Amino acid sequence: MVSALPDFKVRMSADVKEQLEAAARVNNRSLNKEIVARLEASLVSEVRNIDSRSAEAARRLLRSGMGDDLEKRVEYLETGIEELVNALRNYMSDGKSSEFLAALVKVQPN
Repeated sequence: MVSALPDFKVRMSADVKEQLEAAARVNNRSLNKEIVARLEASLVSEVRNIDSRSAEAARRLLRSGMGDDLEKRVEYLETGIEELVNALRNYMSDGKSSEFLAALVKVQPN
């Protein structure tokens, strides 16, 4: 059976290849599987680093005091969205959807 995985040749120093071969023996894997496992682990680690940097940035924002203002803004937006949804329901139930759409167009920013 022909493998569906593409061939990919990698050039590396003899020292790096020896280290990978030693690691492959310790992990009871082929050299190819060792390289693939290490590449996959580095990609997962990279995603985790991005997530942790994002979380840390959010924590710094909250600690700076700007988070309080941000929470108020989010609450304000959530309240506004809730009011719009309720207004839409009222207009739709009253058969006044065209009036609602006209009002919505007027309040959209340029």
